[in-house]
Amino acid sequence: MEIKIALDESGNFGIDGDYIVVGGIQVSNEKPIINFMKNQELRFRKAYPHHFEHEEIKHTNSFPAMRYYYIQKIVEKSEAIHYCISNKTKCDQTMLRDENILYNYMVFRIVKRIVTSNEGMSKLTLLLDNRTIKITRRDSLVDYLKGKLYFDLGRPDIELEVTMLNSKHSRLIQAADFIAGCVYHFYTHKNKLCYNLIKDKLDCKYRYPYNNF
Repeated sequence: MEIKIALDESGNFGIDGDYIVVGGIQVSNEKPIINFMKNQELRFRKAYPHHFEHEEIKHTNSFPAMRYYYIQKIVEKSEAIHYCISNKTKCDQTMLRDENILYNYMVFRIVKRIVTSNEGMSKLTLLLDNRTIKITRRDSLVDYLKGKLYFDLGRPDIELEVTMLNSKHSRLIQAADFIAGCVYHFYTHKNKLCYNLIKDKLDCKYRYPYNNF
């Protein structure tokens, strides 16, 4: 069994800001989400040509009603929703100076949940935004995750594939952006309207530091 995960981040890695989110979607049949994201982009570019003419449609620049509709449909067409959020005000500030450390750990928390919940999984594919991940960080992430899979989780049988994509060319990462943005918006502004939409399919919900969030 193969599981595919698309993840994006919302917030700022580093010392600025209070929260950072890594979150996204789990799919086996990606076609419904891809078709939805494509059709909605065409629809909103036509409806708001001056607003989205040269902009990628994202959680941060979309209108509230658009966000609600996007998230509702993305959740409907996904198998599961996953996220990890870090409260940076409670993290060791030394750690925040190296973005790799926190990012790798947050991705691992999501991977761990997926692996431990799916004993029959033989392959895990991660789709990540290459604007977030530099090549050097991608290499360190793959090595880190493989070590965790092999030794900590005891699953050397799982084939791990990490693919870097520009979100402009990946409908799945565009969908993940709306999920990550939804979670970030909830924790930052305490607005439950869109967050309530993801609850029924929320599988991984990890808050770091776990004992002092």
